[in-house]
Amino acid sequence: MCVYVSSVDARSQVVLSAYNDVGRDLATEGLRPLAAINCYDWTDVCQLANVSTYPLLRVYRPHADYVTYSGFLSKAALYAAVKLYVYQSFWHLNYIWT
Repeated sequence: MCVYVSSVDARSQVVLSAYNDVGRDLATEGLRPLAAINCYDWTDVCQLANVSTYPLLRVYRPHADYVTYSGFLSKAALYAAVKLYVYQSFWHLNYIWT
């Protein structure tokens, strides 16, 4: 999951704070799936990603298109989103019943 923010945008800073808290919580679980890009400093990267509003959260998966997260931006909601979007395989089927 990647969050695109602008260092001059107050809403971006609030979301980035919650995002960092989620990152620290996931790090204690041994997971590091988060990235943040400051579009004020990395204008070319954000332009290539077609980002023009802030904050913007996207989930990038191998061999798939990205998904734009449009849910709540609280710490609890972001934590749940990371678990759902990034780590989707909660169920492992050991047997197939016929």
